[in-house]
Amino acid sequence: ISLGCTKEIHTHDNTGVLHIESKDASKTFTFGDFLDLVRQEQQLLIEFSSGEKPKVAVNNIIVENYREVRLEDNMTITIFYDLIENKTET
Repeated sequence: ISLGCTKEIHTHDNTGVLHIESKDASKTFTFGDFLDLVRQEQQLLIEFSSGEKPKVAVNNIIVENYREVRLEDNMTITIFYDLIENKTET
Protein backbone atom coordinates (compact mmCIF):
# COMPACT_ATOMS: atom_id res chain seq x y z
CA ILE A 1 0.00 0.00 0.00
CA SER A 2 1.49 3.30 -1.06
CA LEU A 3 2.02 6.30 1.20
CA GLY A 4 -1.12 8.37 1.65
CA CYS A 5 -3.33 5.41 0.82
CA THR A 6 -5.09 3.95 3.85
CA LYS A 7 -7.66 1.64 2.18
CA GLU A 8 -6.92 -1.25 -0.16
CA ILE A 9 -9.73 -0.13 -2.50
CA HIS A 10 -9.60 3.60 -3.21
CA THR A 11 -9.63 6.37 -5.80
CA HIS A 12 -6.98 8.97 -6.50
CA ASP A 13 -9.31 11.58 -8.00
CA ASN A 14 -12.90 12.12 -9.18
CA THR A 15 -12.62 10.13 -12.44
CA GLY A 16 -14.39 7.13 -10.92
CA VAL A 17 -11.42 4.82 -11.48
CA LEU A 18 -10.93 2.40 -8.59
CA HIS A 19 -7.45 1.40 -7.53
CA ILE A 20 -6.64 -1.73 -5.56
CA GLU A 21 -3.39 -1.92 -3.65
CA SER A 22 -2.94 -4.82 -1.26
CA LYS A 23 0.03 -6.34 0.51
CA ASP A 24 -1.46 -9.73 -0.48
CA ALA A 25 -1.29 -9.97 -4.29
CA SER A 26 -3.58 -13.03 -4.28
CA LYS A 27 -6.39 -11.26 -2.41
CA THR A 28 -9.54 -10.64 -4.45
CA PHE A 29 -12.11 -7.90 -4.00
CA THR A 30 -15.74 -7.62 -5.03
CA PHE A 31 -17.91 -4.65 -5.92
CA GLY A 32 -19.72 -5.38 -2.64
CA ASP A 33 -16.43 -4.81 -0.78
CA PHE A 34 -16.19 -1.40 -2.42
CA LEU A 35 -19.82 -0.53 -1.63
CA ASP A 36 -19.33 -1.49 2.01
CA LEU A 37 -16.24 0.70 2.24
CA VAL A 38 -18.00 3.67 0.67
CA ARG A 39 -21.01 3.22 2.94
CA GLN A 40 -18.69 3.22 5.98
CA GLU A 41 -17.16 6.46 4.76
CA GLN A 42 -20.69 7.89 4.23
CA GLN A 43 -19.81 9.18 0.78
CA LEU A 44 -22.47 7.35 -1.18
CA LEU A 45 -25.68 5.46 -0.54
CA ILE A 46 -26.42 2.87 -3.20
CA GLU A 47 -29.41 1.08 -1.72
CA PHE A 48 -32.41 3.30 -1.26
CA SER A 49 -34.40 3.58 1.94
CA SER A 50 -37.42 2.08 0.17
CA GLY A 51 -35.42 -1.11 -0.33
CA GLU A 52 -35.15 -0.68 -4.09
CA LYS A 53 -31.88 -1.76 -5.62
CA PRO A 54 -30.29 0.02 -8.55
CA LYS A 55 -29.56 -1.77 -11.81
CA VAL A 56 -25.88 -2.46 -12.27
CA ALA A 57 -24.11 -3.31 -15.53
CA VAL A 58 -20.66 -4.82 -15.78
CA ASN A 59 -19.09 -4.21 -19.19
CA ASN A 60 -22.56 -3.25 -20.50
CA ILE A 61 -24.28 -6.44 -19.23
CA ILE A 62 -26.88 -6.08 -16.46
CA VAL A 63 -26.03 -8.28 -13.47
CA GLU A 64 -28.37 -9.29 -10.66
CA ASN A 65 -25.81 -10.11 -7.96
CA TYR A 66 -23.68 -7.03 -8.42
CA ARG A 67 -22.23 -7.24 -4.91
CA GLU A 68 -20.54 -10.53 -5.88
CA VAL A 69 -18.82 -9.14 -9.00
CA ARG A 70 -15.07 -9.69 -8.68
CA LEU A 71 -13.14 -6.50 -9.44
CA GLU A 72 -10.73 -6.91 -12.35
CA ASP A 73 -8.52 -4.65 -14.46
CA ASN A 74 -10.21 -2.43 -17.04
CA MET A 75 -13.79 -3.41 -16.23
CA THR A 76 -16.58 -0.87 -16.43
CA ILE A 77 -19.30 -0.86 -13.78
CA THR A 78 -22.32 1.38 -14.37
CA ILE A 79 -25.01 2.04 -11.78
CA PHE A 80 -28.48 2.95 -13.09
CA TYR A 81 -31.23 4.29 -10.88
CA ASP A 82 -34.49 6.17 -11.33
CA LEU A 83 -35.03 9.50 -9.68
CA ILE A 84 -38.60 9.78 -8.46
CA GLU A 85 -39.84 13.25 -7.79
CA ASN A 86 -42.46 13.88 -5.11
CA LYS A 87 -45.40 15.43 -6.89
CA THR A 88 -48.42 16.89 -5.19
CA GLU A 89 -51.81 17.12 -6.84
CA THR A 90 -53.20 20.61 -7.36
